[in-house]
Amino acid sequence: MEKPESQIPGKENRARETVGFLFLLAGAVFLAWSDSFGAPFLLDDHGNILGSTSILCLWPPWDVLFPPVGSVVGGRPLFNLSLALNHAVSGFSVWSYHLFNILVHALAAWALFGLVRRTVLIPGMVDRYGRRAGVLAFFIALVWALHPLHTDAVTYISQRAEAMMGLFFLASAWLAVRGWTSPRPRGWHALSVLAFIAGLGCKEVIVALPMVMLAYEWTFFRRNPVRAARNSPLLYAGYGAGLGLLALLVARGGTAAATPRATATPLAYLATQAQVIVHYLRTAFWPSGLSLDYGWPVISFGEALPYGLAVTGLLALSAVLLVRRNPTGFLGAWFFFILAPTSSILPLPFLAWDRRMYLPLAAVVGLAVAGGYRAGARALEGRLPGGNRHRAAGMVGCALVLAVALALGGATWARNLDYATELSIWQDTVDKRPDNHRAHEALSWSLSRAGDHRGAEAEARLALELAPGSVDAWMRLGLALSRQGRDLEALAAYQAAVEAGDDPLAHHNLSVAWLERGDLDRALAHARLVQERLPGYVEGRLHYALILGMKGEAKQAEKVLENLAARGESKAFWRLGVLLEQEGRDQEAAQWYARTLAADPGHERARYSLARVLARLGRPGEAAALYGNGGAATGPEPPARGKDF
Repeated sequence: MEKPESQIPGKENRARETVGFLFLLAGAVFLAWSDSFGAPFLLDDHGNILGSTSILCLWPPWDVLFPPVGSVVGGRPLFNLSLALNHAVSGFSVWSYHLFNILVHALAAWALFGLVRRTVLIPGMVDRYGRRAGVLAFFIALVWALHPLHTDAVTYISQRAEAMMGLFFLASAWLAVRGWTSPRPRGWHALSVLAFIAGLGCKEVIVALPMVMLAYEWTFFRRNPVRAARNSPLLYAGYGAGLGLLALLVARGGTAAATPRATATPLAYLATQAQVIVHYLRTAFWPSGLSLDYGWPVISFGEALPYGLAVTGLLALSAVLLVRRNPTGFLGAWFFFILAPTSSILPLPFLAWDRRMYLPLAAVVGLAVAGGYRAGARALEGRLPGGNRHRAAGMVGCALVLAVALALGGATWARNLDYATELSIWQDTVDKRPDNHRAHEALSWSLSRAGDHRGAEAEARLALELAPGSVDAWMRLGLALSRQGRDLEALAAYQAAVEAGDDPLAHHNLSVAWLERGDLDRALAHARLVQERLPGYVEGRLHYALILGMKGEAKQAEKVLENLAARGESKAFWRLGVLLEQEGRDQEAAQWYARTLAADPGHERARYSLARVLARLGRPGEAAALYGNGGAATGPEPPARGKDF
């Protein structure tokens, strides 16, 4: 059995030191991200949060843990549960979502601290760093936690999936190592398996953990995979069961159905990833030019050759050092194993995201900080006595690392300012990646929301120059034209969007355009197609019900709205009230207007309509309570069929 930590001198002092380090880590993380609480919902947030029906209620729990098949959150139950908890706390106000993300990141920094500290105290490593294990672990965790590469995973709300997975990955690894250095490992290993399973419910990249831990045992405990499995049967059996569960989650969640198709072949994707990995390493050491969406283009094999040689060299060096059980080889294995699911031969639709470096960055930082300490100690060897040498190296090293951490924390703070508004982050993205058509499309959308419709049109046309077949670009152009009152041009743009990709959302926009032109038959045809292809799209179903009501098909419209209302969709409450009032069913209409006000007390049209209906039902007192003087009782009649509903 390996030497337990209790046999290493100074344990009581280290416990006090550890508490101090953890407090400092948490404080540094909150300070660096303290200007991110107002960052708006972006990209995936619109589908995962604003357009999600599975986070509106915490009960029944299976609706939260098993969202609709094919949704972006499908197969990630804990991730979706976290969003539901935030919705229960603050609705669609962003502050609680950001607070949760920062807490997760701070806990991940704690877990990394524990893992590094525990590793340094392993026999063989303790001789190199000894009592400085806590200091070394603190600085590695601090530099890692404050790095601006993490703004993608922490400030962008939906990318908490990466941070949550990272937290459980690090926690599971720490618990496994804690078990290997304990005389009673089973309890620790059972907890490690539970953390691994929790990580599976957040993001699939945690699939790399078993391989990383086998490399860890090989390096630090000198056990080959067969011996490792025999030594820790509970741990590896649990990992195996977890991988089986992951396969079920992926199959049940249908995440592939919600993911755009890859645009590169496996070999082209692999070649391009060589360039992307070099970019990741460059930003790890010099984090400039960070972008929310790189829009990374596929490159040829000739263009990829120098990058491929560099990455292949690093991979070969890591493999050689790992075979020799050198700790640097383990760090290389950590880096490449964790990147493998997203940066190898499996083509994904998007070639580069900063969030993919959330865990691999720990290996880069660990190598830089620990390697810097060792290099400093060796440089002073022979010039100063042993104790003084280590003391001097420690003082110089601490000053350097603190300076780096301060600079990184400042860069993170500045990067978070780019996220202040939708407009600012997309303008930043366009400025840095002007050839990225998706960035121009998103900026067009943001400009439309801000009321700059001419600017939105210009950005949409730029996107179309870069990607003439982009469905989103045509839809953004249609929106900008519609907002300028150029309805015929908008209709043509929406028709072009449908022809470009036959996308359900394009059909929805085209249906809206035909409705505004008064062509109910064409509007209904496209709306019905949306129902068939995208049944979970709430706005599409509301629009479908609207057209049915306008065509006099009240029973069908009522059925659609009741189905939505049963799922807690409050927008359907108001529309049901209007529909029922038009049918002369005032008693039922009053109930739905009341439910609308319960869900949204500021819904003035529902308040007015409820007062009007109550007055007609002979309940003037209740009507007066809604509008003081009871004037609503003599207000106008309901709008013409379908106009408002």
